[in-house]
Amino acid sequence: MTRRIRNIDWPIAPLTPEDLPAGNYLASYRDWERRLYFKQPKIRLEFVIVEPASFAGIRVSLYATCKEDPNRRSSRVSKYYQLWVQAHGSPPQRGQRMTPSVFRGYWQVRVDWGHHKETGEPTLPIVAELLEHVAGEGVV
Repeated sequence: MTRRIRNIDWPIAPLTPEDLPAGNYLASYRDWERRLYFKQPKIRLEFVIVEPASFAGIRVSLYATCKEDPNRRSSRVSKYYQLWVQAHGSPPQRGQRMTPSVFRGYWQVRVDWGHHKETGEPTLPIVAELLEHVAGEGVV
């Protein structure tokens, strides 16, 4: 007799470009995480695809360089600074914190695939660009 195992999160196979083709999608901002990626301080902004419905629920991330110290402002040439200004609509005022909360809401994003450095094979889907803030509000 076999035992039934319930309530287990079975791992799914990694996504492939056939599962999520590169292109433009409507996505919702979900969360962020700051840590070292490949010995560089980066912030990972997590989005969940909303439309088209056939791809809804797939999580994609946007990686941006930032300062290691969260109390210091990113430089104007950093990717995070440029994304933050795009989401906020203007540069930060003196003393204003550059929190990831400005990314709240729904975004039109361009998804592309990262590639393995040596083999050139697709590795994971990433948000290559924030195209437009569609709905919702970021905290200003």
